[in-house]
Amino acid sequence: MTLDRNGVREATFPDLLTTFNRFGEPVTSASISVDDEIYLVKVPKEKILVGDGNRYAENYAQVEEALNKPLTKFLQNYLY
Repeated sequence: MTLDRNGVREATFPDLLTTFNRFGEPVTSASISVDDEIYLVKVPKEKILVGDGNRYAENYAQVEEALNKPLTKFLQNYLY
């Protein structure tokens, strides 16, 4: 749901993050190991159709709690 690199947030749901193996097959994040060669595709939320419910900050509270990561702080210009 998030992508952080060197302490910088690169993507936050509802950005689309998809991982593929070296053969171009999709792989789940849960199945990726440290030494795996993967490719990551990021599609910004502004480039995809996203349901209106994703624009309400209150809908992120449970997700932020479960992940123990902030989301809404990175979506200020996106949320209603």
